[in-house]
Amino acid sequence: MHEFAKPEFPHERDRVMRLRHIGAAAARRLADAHRHLPGSPVHCVLTVGQLRELVGCVGDDAGSVDAMLKLLHMMGRHKHKWHELRGTLTNCVVGDDVANRAWVAPAARSGVRAVGLLFAASAGAVRVSRPVGERHACDPHCVAHCVEGCVAHCVA
Repeated sequence: MHEFAKPEFPHERDRVMRLRHIGAAAARRLADAHRHLPGSPVHCVLTVGQLRELVGCVGDDAGSVDAMLKLLHMMGRHKHKWHELRGTLTNCVVGDDVANRAWVAPAARSGVRAVGLLFAASAGAVRVSRPVGERHACDPHCVAHCVEGCVAHCVA
């Protein structure tokens, strides 16, 4: 896969070849990581999430970093690729985003009564066609019925 076709924000379940600077040869070596990195907590690296876990285990230990650089063939003048890969794994890997989103009525935003609708989301895309719940104003004396800021009532 060409470098220009690789995503800036890879998903944690993507194959490691979706990462910049990881080609077919490096992917094969990562799939056999236990042979190249004895004592590694990760036996086989096939996904971006597994590589992120392995890089997290490596940390700043010089010996472990050198072993990873050798495994990935990023030594010497290619060490900048290691820094870029590590930055991508640390800051840019995305996971599934299924958190619900609340829309609050504009008039209620400044007031005490925060009334609105709750929408489901999948992979970060909000499904606005059908709300899944409502967000209503809490009665401060009724804490037992208020779940997550009163966002637990079903509309359906």
